[in-house]
Amino acid sequence: MDSNSKNGCGKYPRVVIIGSGLAGLAAAQMLVNHKPLIDVTILEADNRIGGRIRTQRMPENNGKPIEIGAQWLHGIVDNPLYRIAEENNINVQKSCSDCYYYAENGIDVDPSVADEADDYFTNVMQTVYKRELNHISDHIQDVGHFVNSEFEKYINKFQKDDVKAIWEKILAFRKMEENHISGCITTHDLHLRDFGEYIELIGGDHAVINGYDAILQKILDCIPPDVIQLNQKVVKITQAPVHDNSKNEHVDDSSPITIECSSGNTFKADIVICTISLGVLKEQARYLFQPALPTRKLDVIDRLAYGTVNKVILCYNKPFWPKDYLGNFVFLWNKECYDDKDSRWFPVEDDNLWIRNISSGHVLTPCPNALLFWFVGDDAIRVENLKDEYLSRSITRVLRSFFNDNCIPEPDTVVKTKWFSNPYFRGSYCYVDVNSKGQDLDVLAEPILDQYDRPSILFAGEATHRSFYSTAHGAYLSGQREAARILNLLNEY
Repeated sequence: MDSNSKNGCGKYPRVVIIGSGLAGLAAAQMLVNHKPLIDVTILEADNRIGGRIRTQRMPENNGKPIEIGAQWLHGIVDNPLYRIAEENNINVQKSCSDCYYYAENGIDVDPSVADEADDYFTNVMQTVYKRELNHISDHIQDVGHFVNSEFEKYINKFQKDDVKAIWEKILAFRKMEENHISGCITTHDLHLRDFGEYIELIGGDHAVINGYDAILQKILDCIPPDVIQLNQKVVKITQAPVHDNSKNEHVDDSSPITIECSSGNTFKADIVICTISLGVLKEQARYLFQPALPTRKLDVIDRLAYGTVNKVILCYNKPFWPKDYLGNFVFLWNKECYDDKDSRWFPVEDDNLWIRNISSGHVLTPCPNALLFWFVGDDAIRVENLKDEYLSRSITRVLRSFFNDNCIPEPDTVVKTKWFSNPYFRGSYCYVDVNSKGQDLDVLAEPILDQYDRPSILFAGEATHRSFYSTAHGAYLSGQREAARILNLLNEY
């Protein structure tokens, strides 16, 4: 079945976009404005639109939005998603970064010391972001090693052991938080000298008060509904072989690319924009494309790191924290809790080590009766397979220990994400680790050329944006980049 054979005349390029996440939607949003010069189809494997943007509303939570996917707008200056929100009067609010510090055994934490250590970590990371690393020894190759060395030099100045202990705990907390942000298992995975290629937009993190899907809907409003076809999982992308003109063979060039779906549908295209997640490409790239992708691109797909970050959100009918508080409850574990599973304060079994990596609980800005907990790597995968009741009991145990209050109730509802086991994502987002480099993201973004040296298979998605990888706005901008590439080709068709 040729689902878009009506365009067989070849009078204008047929573009098939694989994936209806922000990258695919951004590309379609630009291209549909040029009909009838371009025919656009989006093929979505899932039964829903939005990719890693997914907002959930539950009656038991008064219909307030819970973000299963992207949590925040990262920065507001030059952020195209913030611009959409602003132009459409979509309410956003800056996420509160205030922290309440708690020690696991009820010992008071001097907030001034904790804040000083926290600020110092921020300043050290700014050195990395600004790439002011000329004074750093060549043997220091990862962010974790660099941060540890900078903290060690400073901590050794303190005379009081209790002050040193707080600084060490803040260091452990902030490194764990960086794992959640970057998607890495440890900060020792992060490439030190290329880490600063990622650009933090000015303005801080902002929550979309009525749900991230409000921004998604504004993008969808610009795309005709018949452009998007759901439940179309692509299983093969075949580019017609180059033919020898000297043999005067008749070759049908009207449909040089064939896209086959598990549904049995077949689509023809002149140009394909592939927005498949890096996690899925790692699993399928070697057999998804015919002919095979260049070795250079396959090597990059294998080499680039792709992390899993999951959330567990505890919702309470009656929160146990102060009514108007928005911010973070920070849990400062004793050092032995990071080094020794037999911590005398909080012993856990081997298969429950994920509990000791709970570093904070964040009160959600759009949903102030909910606490958000982040998990990364093996912990994130482990959490996906745990029952909600077990998660509720385990995290409540942590809360009771750190708040020193055995009366803290279990939540009324538990929400968890499962990005690793989702076959259409197989994780959350990419990062540049010590085995890769920033240039790899550019290689992933390079298009495959046809026999006329025109881009024919294009790549978009957060993992193809060298400065904004791992972000929703990076995905959106990558889709616009590839749409612009196609528009620049129009006079060649």
